[in-house]
Amino acid sequence: MMKKKFKIKGVESVLRMAAPKVVTIGINILRMGPRMIFRSTMYLLRANLFTRILSCMTLLILDLWDLFKHRISKAQFVRNVLFSLILIIFGTLGWNIGSRWLVLETLGSAVEIVGGMIGAGILGAVSGIAFDKICSKYIKSDAEKMWGIIEPCISGLPDEEQADIRGSISNTELKKMFACGDRLAYAFNLIEKTGGKIMRLDKYLKVSRLIKRRTVADEACDGGRVAVNGKVAKSAYDVKLGDVIEISFGAKKVKVKVLEVKEHVRKDEATDMYEVLEQS
Repeated sequence: MMKKKFKIKGVESVLRMAAPKVVTIGINILRMGPRMIFRSTMYLLRANLFTRILSCMTLLILDLWDLFKHRISKAQFVRNVLFSLILIIFGTLGWNIGSRWLVLETLGSAVEIVGGMIGAGILGAVSGIAFDKICSKYIKSDAEKMWGIIEPCISGLPDEEQADIRGSISNTELKKMFACGDRLAYAFNLIEKTGGKIMRLDKYLKVSRLIKRRTVADEACDGGRVAVNGKVAKSAYDVKLGDVIEISFGAKKVKVKVLEVKEHVRKDEATDMYEVLEQS
């Protein structure tokens, strides 16, 4: 009995001694949990060099694919690789400078990460701009080569129209232009499109008043009653100068040649947008 009683007292004493500590440890774990997750995230972000290398490797794979598909030149590929290396070096350097400059003992890793992001962003941007200016003297980008084809084509246009065209042509369009077979023809089409000399077929029919309502024009196109240059055209077709449009209204037919493409015209000027070739 004494032995059994001693065991009970022993268990009770252990529980009395351990319970407060267990509870305290549990509370501390609960409190530290979010902080530990936060600190782990900060340490992960702190590995800036590795994340930059990973992102640059991803871009390198995409560039290799574009090079294989002849969407970029070898010179552009070399330029992209050099640009990635510059970003890795100076971005990481900026991260280290910024994180050490803004470290505060009271806030710890959070401020370090913010400082690193600011430093990497500033030094990375500055080095990227400097690289573009220096590299352009020795290795021209595909975009610069394409602009070398476009610029002579727009040199005779008014300054405002030239500015509109330059602002409208995206890098994606320049990339498509590089990949196409006839770059000069693509440049002319691009200039017409961005310069406002191309318009959707259904809109042109409405603006020129060949068909009074755009919804009716859209239905006519989808119904196969409108042809452009001898082929049935959908409403999304891009009308340009010189196109020949044929419209069938039951037994009636009209055939016109596009002379102008304008966004807005007065009713009495609508007929100036085309020349009637045939009408029955």
